[in-house]
Amino acid sequence: MVSRLKLKPKPGQRAANSHTGTNKVVWHPSGTHVIGIYGQIFKWSPIDDTYDEVKGETGVIPHEIQCSPNGLVFITSDVEGTIKIYDVGRMNVIYKLTSEDTINRICFNPDSLRFYDLRGSYCNVWEPECLLRLADTISERFNGTDSINESLWSDTEGMRSTSISFPISESHADSRPKITAVAAGRNPDQPLAYANSAGIIELFDPTDNSRHTITKTLFGITVEFLAWSRSHDRLAYCLLNGAVVVKTISRTAGQRQISAETLYSEKKPAVERGRVQQLLFDSTGTLLFIYGTKSSQVLKLPDGHATAVLEMPGRESARWKQHPSRPDALIRIDLNVISVFTWQLQKERSIPLDAAPGSKESPIVESLLQSYHPRMLLLRTMTLELNRPRYSFSIVPTTNIYNGEPNEHPVSIKPISLPKTIAEAASYPLGILSDGRMVFLDSSLWVCTAQVADASDTITRHFFLPHDWVTTSGIMLSQLLHDGTILCPCKGEVAIIQNDAVSEW
Repeated sequence: MVSRLKLKPKPGQRAANSHTGTNKVVWHPSGTHVIGIYGQIFKWSPIDDTYDEVKGETGVIPHEIQCSPNGLVFITSDVEGTIKIYDVGRMNVIYKLTSEDTINRICFNPDSLRFYDLRGSYCNVWEPECLLRLADTISERFNGTDSINESLWSDTEGMRSTSISFPISESHADSRPKITAVAAGRNPDQPLAYANSAGIIELFDPTDNSRHTITKTLFGITVEFLAWSRSHDRLAYCLLNGAVVVKTISRTAGQRQISAETLYSEKKPAVERGRVQQLLFDSTGTLLFIYGTKSSQVLKLPDGHATAVLEMPGRESARWKQHPSRPDALIRIDLNVISVFTWQLQKERSIPLDAAPGSKESPIVESLLQSYHPRMLLLRTMTLELNRPRYSFSIVPTTNIYNGEPNEHPVSIKPISLPKTIAEAASYPLGILSDGRMVFLDSSLWVCTAQVADASDTITRHFFLPHDWVTTSGIMLSQLLHDGTILCPCKGEVAIIQNDAVSEW
């Protein structure tokens, strides 16, 4: 062993290895220093045991770090999509880029003038001005030298002397706050509600292309879920802290302005509910179903009295929907069983579902996607592999669910078996149209359709979405309307995608 770095806790702090984050170390190109992440971003020389760290850093600990080939700067990225470039000599930030999507990998190009980030299925190339100015300054300083890098690090004792002082510059890949929830109707002429990470809920009225701010939450608390009543006159939402609010939405005189009045608001979240997973109105809009990880409730509006409570088993993960032909009933779906409940949360019957045979890991129902076909449900499932989500989907026939009578020995339901070409091509399913065609995005982000109500393996490609325009989080919130219109969050807004190809659907 040549040397060892042991970080000592400062007075009043816990030990340095008590943080929860990423441990990562990279060599500086000089070979005399290492730069790493260990609770703090640090620089250490195993030769002379000198140590320095970035001061005043707050927020999320980075999970990736790379040093530039010329050794002047290093770059970090975190799970929230923030990239920072630091001056190696001074250990301070000179550039910050914020975006809304998770970054998987980062690296510099050989001349240190650009950096790349990998997000999902696409790669971005960035050329910030600070790297260009840094290169110009170094070139002028070492004018006439055969090898800049060799001269730059020939004197490793004076690393700080190589640093160039620049003011920090910030850039935003997406300048608007990230969309966190979307609620739409069946048809494109119905109002669209969406919320962002700044706690702002807006409503877009497609009849006159007007946009209205419904509310801004106290302290900008993020909104996690939105739900419309069937008549689109009530909008429920859930805050990140678990509190549920219901607004009454109406037109003012002259029909030019939208009025939003608070109908019901929880002063503090119900701890016994656990984390809220879903909101759902009954057909009249007077009952609100709140699905929590610990228990579910049915609230009667406007007073918010709980008319029914259902305790949830451990590791509960399901999705609920209104029964299509019974206003007094709900349907609960997980990957083991589909059950019919009354709105008093009394179970009437259950049918076994064999949706994940032979799976090594237990998948969960992540969401219930739009299906306008009367005999099919589309489930998006999720499995954690190495602590990273992996998504898939299942199409479940509903004939025995909607029309069947209680049976002492119900036959297990199996998902519809799709041709291999369709199953492999559908990277991001969006929904099922009324004629039985599934709309999905393939790995190249082409919007495709394929008939899933029969054994056909034909895939029709309609148009594609630009890779630098769509994010994974945006796709997860995308919705399909009855006429084939696609709603896709993009750069802090919701794109309404209509195309000539839609009329062919």
